[in-house]
Amino acid sequence: MTIGDVKATDDGLMRRTRTQDRKEARRQHLLDVARALFYEKGFSATSIDDIIRRAGGAVGTIYLYFGSKLALFEAVIRDEAAKFSCRVATALDMATEKNLSLEEAAEKLVGAATDEEAIGLLRLVIAEGQRYPIIREIYREILAGIHQDVRMLIRRSEFCRGQVLSVESVDLILTTQIADAQLSLLTGVSENGAGPLCQRR
Repeated sequence: MTIGDVKATDDGLMRRTRTQDRKEARRQHLLDVARALFYEKGFSATSIDDIIRRAGGAVGTIYLYFGSKLALFEAVIRDEAAKFSCRVATALDMATEKNLSLEEAAEKLVGAATDEEAIGLLRLVIAEGQRYPIIREIYREILAGIHQDVRMLIRRSEFCRGQVLSVESVDLILTTQIADAQLSLLTGVSENGAGPLCQRR
């Protein structure tokens, strides 16, 4: 292989990489626009034309990248679910690294689970979950992963300093605190989502 052949190969790889990057950026842009519209109007009231008007481009782009409006909706849910899980995992890692108390860890977790994106996802699941069971299934997957991460955190941390609490008990305390905070925000009972465990501090 000559130097010219190597250069041609490298140039080809760079072009393919740039093309892939552009495609991924376009796909993510469509997801972001669709998510905003689904949050504003709901899935049923949002049309493909609505998405294209805001995102730009041709209607066929949606079908090229996702195949259907429902598949796009599922992709939005999965994308948001992945971000939510990442935020929770980051909060859990911080709690472990800093050896936080149970109350402090609960505060970090509640913050990750009640930010604007997390509550938006939860509202979407509640609004559309009955009509589209795949949404409930995805959300169940998220919750199962979070439970697993929380239990792993508990085993690695010092939450139970001076206390006799099982992994299951601490898991229940933390997840109940999250659920209580989310419910408070969804119903308007609280503006910040802080539950009793966080408010004690």
